[in-house]
Amino acid sequence: RRIELADLTIGNVTVETDGVALWFAASKTDQEATGEETFIPAWDDPLLDPVRATRAWLDVLHQLDVHDGAFIRALT
Repeated sequence: RRIELADLTIGNVTVETDGVALWFAASKTDQEATGEETFIPAWDDPLLDPVRATRAWLDVLHQLDVHDGAFIRALT
């Protein structure tokens, strides 16, 4: 869901060689609030690969001296 992505923090994103792990602390379907990890596997196509895209986005954030907080944010 969109709200779950909006609540995602940098600390809840783990880039691995074979994909990207996203940790959601709570969701609409997680009635016990135990959290849930979602894994997005890497793709062979460099234009669609979530690993490359996530690394590139984290590089942009780090260049702006952003190391925590919201993962998806507006840049001004």
